[in-house]
Amino acid sequence: LRGRREDFREMTTALVLQMGIGFLLFLVFPAGPPRYYDSLMNGGFDPPQLTSFFGLFELQQGAFDSADPARTRSAFPSLHCSLALLTLIYSWRFGDAIFPKHKRLFFWIVAPLCVGLWISTVYLRHHWVPDIAAGLVLGTCANLLAPVLRRRWPGARPAEEPGRALAPT
Repeated sequence: LRGRREDFREMTTALVLQMGIGFLLFLVFPAGPPRYYDSLMNGGFDPPQLTSFFGLFELQQGAFDSADPARTRSAFPSLHCSLALLTLIYSWRFGDAIFPKHKRLFFWIVAPLCVGLWISTVYLRHHWVPDIAAGLVLGTCANLLAPVLRRRWPGARPAEEPGRALAPT
């Protein structure tokens, strides 16, 4: 968003809101992902396990799976889905920053990726379906709150304005 400072600030405000509120919701509503529930893993939904040639995937996944906070506080809401929704919204609104002659092209490029992410988070047992819904609500709220915050916070200026040096401290 070069040269579109207000658009950039609105987008980053939405991202910061989404991540901050999402983190607080992780603390308030502790929920673990479905992959940690033995009843699902032993007889329920059991997709094929991914393997890697050198074992790096297994090493990384084992490290993630052994982290205690990931077991109890990493599912509600789905920040994967919330970020994907913000990506869709802002690619629709600001797509001309990527493809000036085809404003909606970037949206149509990222749309299947975002929808695939929404589906895969459930399929790969990273989130429950209510986590997805909460993530989509969170993304929508962040998108709606960001312009309001930007209007009510007009004094927020960049650290350095173009053509003007900062005063020494």
